[in-house]
Amino acid sequence: MPALIDDFDQKVQGLQAALLGQLALLRKQLGLTQKEVAERMGVSRMTVVRTEDVGGSPHLSNCIRMALALGHRLELEPLDADKHDPAAPPLVHRGVHYARTRGDASWRDRQREKALSRAWEAA
Repeated sequence: MPALIDDFDQKVQGLQAALLGQLALLRKQLGLTQKEVAERMGVSRMTVVRTEDVGGSPHLSNCIRMALALGHRLELEPLDADKHDPAAPPLVHRGVHYARTRGDASWRDRQREKALSRAWEAA
């Protein structure tokens, strides 16, 4: 079992290094500095430095921001194209799906406030 986990971790690290390397290479190909990309992302230059660091573990949101700042998007693709069923429903991350179906954060905040007030009254 530990060998299976080690193999999985190596795959994760390899894919992460490839993604971060592609982001850095794309930035350089476009002739942009880290500071210019940071301004487009709305973050500090050090955030771009940490995002491009292959040995680091950047936030997914920073990778997405950087890809968008460079005019690209991140996509998932199946590891084995033969096993992928194109008729299968698309996977939707709960956070994105939740935001699309339930509205903005203010709706969630109002729901939390209602639940807290009901719990307070019941106590």
